[in-house]
Amino acid sequence: MSARNICIPEVGNCVELTAKQMKLGENVQAGTRLIDGEGVEEYGSSEVMKDRLRMSTEGVFVISLAVTGNYVVGEIEIDARGYVFTETSGTLQDVRDVAKRAVDGYNYANGNKAELIACVKKAVRSYFYKRTKKSPLLMVSVLDV
Repeated sequence: MSARNICIPEVGNCVELTAKQMKLGENVQAGTRLIDGEGVEEYGSSEVMKDRLRMSTEGVFVISLAVTGNYVVGEIEIDARGYVFTETSGTLQDVRDVAKRAVDGYNYANGNKAELIACVKKAVRSYFYKRTKKSPLLMVSVLDV
């Protein structure tokens, strides 16, 4: 296809098509808006879109802990999505070890669930940033059993 038969419009450009030709029409005022299910949001100010962009570029980790009384019981479960492990970024087991060290160093008897979550997030976030300069979205869940 020849270049004269191709049109790549910018936001706000109108393309007029007839049976015989294609040409750029008058421009209209336009901006970037995202329509997501029930609402319309501005691209730069949408927290939902910022989170989605972050998850798509840096990944998301869900870290689950089970607590009985003042003790974390069982293994720490970690589910990762959208994160690519490399030789320099470590492994899922490395992340689990970082979370376990944070839990082991936390005094749950004198703390609470929110502080435990913050402690684990801080340790894992620090690990990722030091190794990769990335900040994946971290969700920590503490379940009372």
